[in-house]
Amino acid sequence: MGDVLRILDRFRITGRGVVYTVKISKGCIIHIGDVLLDLRGNRFEVSGIEMFRGIIAEGKSFEDMPLGLMFKQLDGVEAYGNILVKDLNDINFIFCNHPLYQRKVDEDYEVEYQEAGLHHSCALFSYEDMERGKLSLFGEEISGLTIYRGWMMKPEMYSDFYTLLEQKGIYLINTPEEYERYHTLPGWYDDFADETAQSVWETEGNVENALLKAKQLSGSYIVKDYVKSRKHEWYDACFISNIADVANTASVIKNFVERQGDSLVGGIVLRKFENLKQIGFHERSGMPISEEYRVFVYAGKVLIMDNYWTEKEDVKLSDSEISWIESIAKKIRSNFATVDIARKADGELVIMELGDGQVSGLQQIDEKVFYQSFDSEEGIPVEEFFPEGTVILSGNPMPDKTAEQMQLEIEQISNTQELVDAYVLVHNKFWYIEDDLYDYEEGTEDYIRVRDNVEAWGEMMDLLDDRVMSTAKEEGLLAERQPDSGTIKQFEEFMKKYGYRDGRGWWVKIER
Repeated sequence: MGDVLRILDRFRITGRGVVYTVKISKGCIIHIGDVLLDLRGNRFEVSGIEMFRGIIAEGKSFEDMPLGLMFKQLDGVEAYGNILVKDLNDINFIFCNHPLYQRKVDEDYEVEYQEAGLHHSCALFSYEDMERGKLSLFGEEISGLTIYRGWMMKPEMYSDFYTLLEQKGIYLINTPEEYERYHTLPGWYDDFADETAQSVWETEGNVENALLKAKQLSGSYIVKDYVKSRKHEWYDACFISNIADVANTASVIKNFVERQGDSLVGGIVLRKFENLKQIGFHERSGMPISEEYRVFVYAGKVLIMDNYWTEKEDVKLSDSEISWIESIAKKIRSNFATVDIARKADGELVIMELGDGQVSGLQQIDEKVFYQSFDSEEGIPVEEFFPEGTVILSGNPMPDKTAEQMQLEIEQISNTQELVDAYVLVHNKFWYIEDDLYDYEEGTEDYIRVRDNVEAWGEMMDLLDDRVMSTAKEEGLLAERQPDSGTIKQFEEFMKKYGYRDGRGWWVKIER
């Protein structure tokens, strides 16, 4: 069985350090000295165990009580996400089955199911049975940490799904609370109000209540429920060109509610229409199509993203925009979520929606690349939204190696290839861990510890940078330095000779 520890809270005890309160999966046994992994592969050695004494409530077992753990952070960082495991290779996937053929996957997820099954155990379940409160499992037997990929569920249905799976030793990556937080607009809106369109909502799905809210507004608005709009019925049941036009506003809202029917989730949301940079119109609905990106966020970092609507449009993100997207990812309090981002007509980016990653479609992302991204430690090639060949690191390079160990290896370098190999490792490692400093308050113990680790790797990188520059110059392969380009462009031809290319900031092996 794959052991799963779900982090409930983190707090500091003066003189002792950070304590993680965790809920452990049934049958999981923890010892001092055990090494656990977060979802990014960072390692944590158990250095202390705290039991929180108290009366066990009726109907609860000892395993239901939270456990306090103290860790030695082997990679010098706090845990990303809210899950710790003993083996990251134990991640499973669960898909909806075909409604007519129980042991086949739903045809809309057939390619995903095949790609996921290459490296992970995959189970099936009946979505239709689950709608009636019954869990029917098919396919491989699984246990431990599991990611659902399938159709949206109302929060109540997901909660039942989560609980029934948990009883069988299967632990979905997101709790019901995490699912609802990002599946419904009111759950995430306050955390991102400054980065998204102004929104108001009522809680009952009542047209009259929504019209009362509308009286306080002006301009153009979109009507939706907590989860979805009817954007493919743009003019009839989605877009309100002038919310002060009471008759038209009432008509659009009424159409939306009637057409949603029993599918309406939560209440009615009125969301300020953002004037986006248009790249066309949907051929059937007439809905304007904009420059838009879907970003999958895994344990607080970008897992993968792609252009939402088109494969052909030449769309690009600047370095500052990428940094902004990464800052959004850090704010997400879920292990697996999505962010839909669009470009406004004035050029700025805006958050359009957030969602639970388990029920978000891949859009233009290739299924193979998507499932490889859960396993890759070196990087993920991303198409369309970056220049060709761009790589995003998905895991900590050299998670098992300390700065001291790397320094000893550098002292043993005997030829140019070894020098280049070491430079690549140190360069990628430094730029991966460098932004960890921003996770801590300056002057705290954690900040000082991370700062010292970053500085140690930075000093090595500077020394190797000088050695590579000198060697490249000797070989006549050092280019002139260009403004604002750093050494990447200077070293490009030299690094190519020794088997590496620029992955847009990371050095990546050239595939032969």
